[in-house]
Amino acid sequence: MPHRLAVALVALLTVMPAASFAQAAGSSPASEGTTAIITGQGMVSRAPDTATVTAAIQTNDDVAANATDKNNAALATLTRALGALHIDAVDIKTTYYNVTFVPRPPTPLPIPQGAIAQQIYPYQNQRYGYVVNRQLSITVARVGDVGAVIDAAVKAGVTNVNGVQYGLKDRKPAADAALALALEDAAGQVKVVAAASHMHVGGIKQIQVGQSYGGPVPSPMRMMTAAGVTSVSTEITPTSVDVRATATVTYFLKP
Repeated sequence: MPHRLAVALVALLTVMPAASFAQAAGSSPASEGTTAIITGQGMVSRAPDTATVTAAIQTNDDVAANATDKNNAALATLTRALGALHIDAVDIKTTYYNVTFVPRPPTPLPIPQGAIAQQIYPYQNQRYGYVVNRQLSITVARVGDVGAVIDAAVKAGVTNVNGVQYGLKDRKPAADAALALALEDAAGQVKVVAAASHMHVGGIKQIQVGQSYGGPVPSPMRMMTAAGVTSVSTEITPTSVDVRATATVTYFLKP
């Protein structure tokens, strides 16, 4: 009968991909019996209590020192502007900094008008000379201020706003809740497997857990420089933060 039981369990696996069965390695059926490996999943969503705005300041000049001076001045202006929104200088971090020389191309032909021009002449807005590229990470503790932070940053000299990521200052409570749900899911699944196999759950042999953290990430944004700013305020609705967990549990199944 043990061979017939193994065949029945393999057949069940084909219709229940979340569960798999195997004889415990290094042991006989009489000592441990059949095991079922079940993966449970859990997820909780929480309102964010922090946000990170990624941005960039690009400056250029035919003289390298002038290009870096312009970039440093823009950063100083940005720091003062965000200070008025209760963002400390330590929350404005430079994540990348590069100075490179971009030679000017030969004088191009007259640029045609219309949308086709953007495809034929993608370099028309290219910066030349010594180009300084500073990438920034701005932590915003008050998530409702993200739109105001973006507006202030653009007016201060930020040339690109690349996106907004929402998060949690303390993710442990959400992670614990998601893990509990994953274990409950696994326990529910194994009951179904045991009943369908005409067996019962004899205990737990092993538990492996995993977690992931994150929420929906808005599409990257490209903002206009201060010269193109309008009087309309930027509005961005915070997105919930999803915390996920998995629990892979090895159960003993008994006749």
